Amino acid sequence: MSERNHSYAFSKLNLRTPYPDKGAYLLEALGSGAFYESTKHQWSFRDVSVVAEGPQLHGFLVKARDQKHVEQAPPGQAGMTPQDLSFIVEAKAHFFLDPSSGIVSHQIVGGITALEFVERFPAVLLRSPQHTLVEAFMVAIEEREEFLSAVGTLQKVTRFSVTLHPSNPNNSHLWRDLDEQIRKIKALTFREEYESSEGLDLEAAGGMIDRILMAEDGLGVACAEGERDGKRQVIRTGTNPVVQAVPASLEEPKGILDALMVRFQQIRDRYRDGKDGDG
Repeated sequence: MSERNHSYAFSKLNLRTPYPDKGAYLLEALGSGAFYESTKHQWSFRDVSVVAEGPQLHGFLVKARDQKHVEQAPPGQAGMTPQDLSFIVEAKAHFFLDPSSGIVSHQIVGGITALEFVERFPAVLLRSPQHTLVEAFMVAIEEREEFLSAVGTLQKVTRFSVTLHPSNPNNSHLWRDLDEQIRKIKALTFREEYESSEGLDLEAAGGMIDRILMAEDGLGVACAEGERDGKRQVIRTGTNPVVQAVPASLEEPKGILDALMVRFQQIRDRYRDGKDGDG
């Protein structure tokens, strides 16, 4: 019988902070007990600590229900006892965070969708007492050229848009010129949008490739709308993250992180050294 695995998805936490030591800031902010409230749920970080020698941090993003009405049936009693319980944990996603690169790997679990994780993680972070002058957002990191491959299945592309944020501090040789241009003018956000009823030729615009790769690397979002077999289709980055299987028998954080390190390094290489890695 094959061993059961857990799946960990990768995303990038893009962080702007006046704190010189990002690792110390993140450890303090993630462990502050801050929470974010959404409809019927409260989100928070729990059991945050440094993994072994560091500098990676790990912990849980917890989704708890504000209040739940239950009935208890204690043994030896004829009746049932109603009770209102608060802050019941509905789901928790184990995560690892490398402060220097902003790469995050989180366990894919039932009850917390991939979209919820990348939205709630920065939302909780920005509720911490240390949030002053801090900007944070998170985007899933995709396998290289997944977006381009998917766009290639469209018979016609009628709209293309991209929203990017400058890297901090790493950049890839594949999109370094664009990244430095954005940072040179001190822009926090870069947006472009193109429309054509006749169909866009993205390959004719050479600069589109660096924009798409930058989005796939977790520095923003690229979106294409078009037609396939007469039906409207929308394709966007962030929907097909890099995923790594980890044996379920690994329970200690250090062992799980060791199983994820090859992927961590491959993604770091995409940013830092101009290598694409194996995925």
